[in-house]
Amino acid sequence: MQEALTLFLDLQPGEKADLSAVARAALAFDAAIKEAAYVIDPSLEVAVEFDSGTEGSLKLNALITDARKKLTDPNVLKAAALVILGWFATDTRSALDQSYIQSLVAHEQAATGLSDEDAKKIAEKVAELMKGGIAHEQVKRIYRELETDPKVTGVGATTRRDHRPEAVVPRSRFRELSTMERFEVPTAISGPVRTREKTETVTLISPVLLSGSRRWKFSFHEGEFGAPVLDQDFLDRVLSGREPIPMAAGLTMDVVLQTKEEQTDGVWAIVSRSVLRVLKVTKAPAQQALQLSSSSPPQQQPNADEND
Repeated sequence: MQEALTLFLDLQPGEKADLSAVARAALAFDAAIKEAAYVIDPSLEVAVEFDSGTEGSLKLNALITDARKKLTDPNVLKAAALVILGWFATDTRSALDQSYIQSLVAHEQAATGLSDEDAKKIAEKVAELMKGGIAHEQVKRIYRELETDPKVTGVGATTRRDHRPEAVVPRSRFRELSTMERFEVPTAISGPVRTREKTETVTLISPVLLSGSRRWKFSFHEGEFGAPVLDQDFLDRVLSGREPIPMAAGLTMDVVLQTKEEQTDGVWAIVSRSVLRVLKVTKAPAQQALQLSSSSPPQQQPNADEND
């Protein structure tokens, strides 16, 4: 059981893409698919193949396969592929709402014959993953890497290996999309919303040693909370080992914490938290060993009877 997904690059006429830029983009593309697949089913395995495209373009074909060969629901693979397609909308801020996702799945349904029930399940899963920002950071990396090659004039994704994507993001938007703080799926808001940013000292409970926007777990004066770490430079240092996170209790971090709140019935309730920047990491102080012995024997206390 497998699902095809292609990253499509538009090139200047008569030009070929820079190998290093394409290779780095391919690694980010591979990582994006793997994150989406892992969240749905940790056993899924992704293989990326290269395939030359027509003149003026380049295709990177990915094949999403089931490592266990026991998967019975092909919708799992299709949902993982459509999450990646969703992040290549030409108008990301306004397009990634429920109606856009439904139209994305409807297009796939018309091309592959999905049942209405399957299409509904896939749309719900895609919306859930995109709302959680799954594969968002990797797609930003794709834009960032391709921007380094001036011969790449556009990028898009498709599940139709032999077709040009319906939407191809132009080069003029690479910078914007590679630095966008967060792609979000708009949801219905029942009241006013406010965002606060404040430097806080938090204690790390559990990190996530994978690229992406999964939530790290912290605690501070307001209790425990989960939040994605959006500081890509810090994440790169941690994942490369240049700033290792010691496996010890009591590690604290000075961070810029963003808190989003919504007002309901006059009360502000926290909707989400995100770590925008990591300013400092402090290891817990080593506990001093208790001195249990001495090189000199203890002085004997005088016997009360001897003083009499």
